[in-house]
Amino acid sequence: MKKSGTFCAVGSLLQELQQACRQSGLPRHDGQREADGNLQHPVLQARNSGREIGLRHGIVAHVPDGRGDDFDLRLGLTSVDAGGLELARSGESIEHRDGHAGTLKRERAAVKRSPAPFTAAACALYSPPADERRRRMDFGYFGLMGYRERGTPPERVFREHIEQVKHADRLGFGTAWFAEHHFSNYCICPSPLIMAARCAGETGRIALAPAVVVTPLYQPARLLAEIGMVDSLSGGRLALGVGSGYQPYEFERFGQDLANARPMLEEFLDMLDLAFTRETFSYAGAHYSLPETHIAARPAQGMPDIWVAGDNEFGHRLCARRGHVPMFTGRWLGADYLKTMRERIAASYAAEGRDTDAIPLGVQRFLCVTRSRAETLAYVDNARHQMRLASALRRRAEVMDGGMMTEVPMSDEPPLEDMAANLLVGDVETVAERLAAEIRAARPSHMMFHFQVGGSSHAAAMDSMEKLMTDIAPLVEAELGPLDAIGAPRPAPAAAAA
Repeated sequence: MKKSGTFCAVGSLLQELQQACRQSGLPRHDGQREADGNLQHPVLQARNSGREIGLRHGIVAHVPDGRGDDFDLRLGLTSVDAGGLELARSGESIEHRDGHAGTLKRERAAVKRSPAPFTAAACALYSPPADERRRRMDFGYFGLMGYRERGTPPERVFREHIEQVKHADRLGFGTAWFAEHHFSNYCICPSPLIMAARCAGETGRIALAPAVVVTPLYQPARLLAEIGMVDSLSGGRLALGVGSGYQPYEFERFGQDLANARPMLEEFLDMLDLAFTRETFSYAGAHYSLPETHIAARPAQGMPDIWVAGDNEFGHRLCARRGHVPMFTGRWLGADYLKTMRERIAASYAAEGRDTDAIPLGVQRFLCVTRSRAETLAYVDNARHQMRLASALRRRAEVMDGGMMTEVPMSDEPPLEDMAANLLVGDVETVAERLAAEIRAARPSHMMFHFQVGGSSHAAAMDSMEKLMTDIAPLVEAELGPLDAIGAPRPAPAAAAA
């Protein structure tokens, strides 16, 4: 796969915009959340011969053809003053083309009108509302927050992942996902909701999501209130990933029986629906009961999207019945496995009488852009390390050395070279080609990527994130067409009661 001539030709426009910004001496937009909570991402509407040009934070993102005349020109440079550009100054009202309006806050400036060949209609610091985000196939960031080297400071792990989330927000990722696990170096994040709340103050646009809250490990009334609070703190940016869990080691230490986990998850989802669609509710189930209760902390913009993790029929049929989004990990396998998983999920939807062509789907994958074969194999070795720990925890075969897990090979483990041939690891062209094949096979609504894994570096993760959005995504769209035309839209959840 090669970059199109159209894509390469945009470089001169980018250089002109960057030069104009430098010459203007005006402040650059820093990506932080605006005070009104609605207009946060720079968007410039313009016309340019039916081609969409995306510039995210000063870098060309994609130039697909055949999209019509209207498009959004997304800029990391919101303060450009040269050659006839008209600026919308702080305090000036601005209206986005879809009717969302707002006022620029602080001493910010944004491009409002530009000279030929562009005719700009409007520019605003704008964050798409949840219903608009649901219409798009997009990319997400996933943080497990584990480590491989004994003595790694937890503070450094959390700090690096917060920096990665801020980077994801700047680059235009749709969602940042945070894992939950306990009691080992496999994952040191015990509360993805706390991580989401922490990152809400550091970001302005990206959705924030646990992947996942292991609901059977929680007291449900407290969990409901914390979900409402985090969604409210983030301005409605919470996407709620839930799961029943799979690690006996964790359940034993919380005094829970893993055999009850799936019905406990379903009961919690019953309570979630009641808690935020009614002012008060009561519940009486086999595992949970609650007298008439009001959950005071409420979601900001209606019920958050609900995603359910797992590769089992129970979870897939649960999603089909309730209108939630199934998500799964591709492990060390490639496009053929993703296609098989989609077929299995489709069988569950068919069994529930649902349309198998309208399945919203989330897929988790490892991804790293490397410069050499040695770098490729080093990253894959770290991915294998993580998969070995997960496999041992699933099989109740973990070997602990104090707080560190000992690596034990998986029973069905392929050679490292075979893993490398399947994963999204290699140079830009290799990753783009494999990613296009996986999207074609799975037709997902969302793909989340695990950039830092095991002992791999923070710097490599940051670099791979940027290359995904600036180099790889355009190549994938050149192959498949616009990403937002791929996959089924995510269902709108029920409106929350006031």
